[in-house]
Amino acid sequence: MDWHKHAENLAAKLDLSAEWKAAFAATPRHVFVPRFFVNRPEVGWVAIDQSDADYLDQVYDTEALITQLDGDPGAWGRLRKEGVYVGGHVTSSSSAPGLMAVMLDALQAEPGMTVLEVGTGTGYNAAILCNRLGDEYVTTVDIDAGLVESARHRLMDLGYRPTCAVTDASVTVPNGPYDRLIATVGMHRVPPYWLTAVKPGGLILANLYSDLASDAIFALTVSDAGTASGRAPIGGTFMPTRDNIMPFNFTLHDNAEGERNRTSLPGDSLSEFGPFYLFVSLIMRDVQLYYFPTSTGTLRPGLLGRDRSWAYELDGTAVHGGPRHLWAELENVHTLWQDYGSPGRDRLGLTVAKDQQALWIDSPEHVIQAQIDAVTIDHLAE
Repeated sequence: MDWHKHAENLAAKLDLSAEWKAAFAATPRHVFVPRFFVNRPEVGWVAIDQSDADYLDQVYDTEALITQLDGDPGAWGRLRKEGVYVGGHVTSSSSAPGLMAVMLDALQAEPGMTVLEVGTGTGYNAAILCNRLGDEYVTTVDIDAGLVESARHRLMDLGYRPTCAVTDASVTVPNGPYDRLIATVGMHRVPPYWLTAVKPGGLILANLYSDLASDAIFALTVSDAGTASGRAPIGGTFMPTRDNIMPFNFTLHDNAEGERNRTSLPGDSLSEFGPFYLFVSLIMRDVQLYYFPTSTGTLRPGLLGRDRSWAYELDGTAVHGGPRHLWAELENVHTLWQDYGSPGRDRLGLTVAKDQQALWIDSPEHVIQAQIDAVTIDHLAE
């Protein structure tokens, strides 16, 4: 299998430094993704492997590749054999190389620095780290023992022997403290433990997970005081830790007709996926985007909460049901966003302390939302 030209072409498409570009060009992605799933609208999930004619083209594309569904290692084989798969909640993937590239550049890791990767997945990202930094400086961990073992063997086949461990990285990791930590899994809260797992002056690169998909990866510098703070220079999102996966086995609130209130906030504001959507995703992190069928036969973008609250806008009316008035909450967030001058990702930051995680705007002193253990405090615009 002549993969070298494919890997070189992939590396050429990526916007990153020459050193990391060389690591991508030298790393065979197909070793780490021998098979995967593709979701095709006309048929649903399709199982792909090296016997398929377009396998190499897909593997060395810039897209993410789905490698596990529903945490079930047997799903691929059944789908390949039977041609049908019922379910399909994504639980592991090989990240999009474009996102990997910008994260590796933002990590600012140099040879001689120790790096902890949280979320081993296929092992492809760990291989690139090993190529650039040396495998003795790389540790990769995952909560899924099967994924770690598969990645370990694939890495060994290429001559790499980084430390590979099965652990809940929010509680404990081997070795450390590290110069850099890169998380390829979405965290509802940056674990306070990471403040000691990374050296003062070191960097934590992590996606703050939201059911709305926050599209914000924060680069947090650890301080001597035991806190970490920084902005979100990268747009991107990862699957959540498995204890925080959005449930999909519930129905809408029993009062299907819902209540109705006039609103000046159009539902299309949710479908634009711009700065306001990002702001909402970081404030209202327990709701997802949902398209509601209406009496007119159209679909309207709205919000669906984990507590079965729901809301959407139709012709200037907020239709909502459940324990929370989600559209009223959305209107409040929109007012807050406007009061701050409609900020984008470049003005947003995060500070993590042992007992608090605070979202801020422009500077760490200007907190707009603080989470203290299980309590969330929203700060209204002044």
